[in-house]
Amino acid sequence: DALDNATFSPYLLLAGDGPERQKAEAFAAKRGLKQRVIFLGSVENIRPVLSASDLTVIASTAIETFSIAMLESMAMARPVITTDIGGQREAIIDGETGKVVPIGDLGALADAMGECLGDLDKVKTMGKKAREKVIREFSVEEMVRQTERVLEEALRDG
Repeated sequence: DALDNATFSPYLLLAGDGPERQKAEAFAAKRGLKQRVIFLGSVENIRPVLSASDLTVIASTAIETFSIAMLESMAMARPVITTDIGGQREAIIDGETGKVVPIGDLGALADAMGECLGDLDKVKTMGKKAREKVIREFSVEEMVRQTERVLEEALRDG
């Protein structure tokens, strides 16, 4: 189990690509983190990456309406550290299903990551609660139920 405190050695997997990648790679190399920070580039299927991970970080600073990556992480029992943007707070309950930090606050982001890395049992618990929440509130079945309810109300009122 990756979340065994005696053998835990953190790595950062970065999925995605963009104009800042070279700068980020140089930053990691300059600080001697090249072996610990793995740049995956564009990833067609994120599930294997999530499966290999213990925790997901979504540090968006621009528009993020309601992240599918967040829901996929939660469905795989991975808690999410996210910025307080868009609809993230609908799913991430700070300290219960993950951590929510202010947009652009690198110190708060680092603190949240450090807190999680320092309490791996809590990460497991948050992951379990994240999975339960996504199944309970964001499954296809629940979305269909809610849509039916709204349509029935509209027909009654109209």
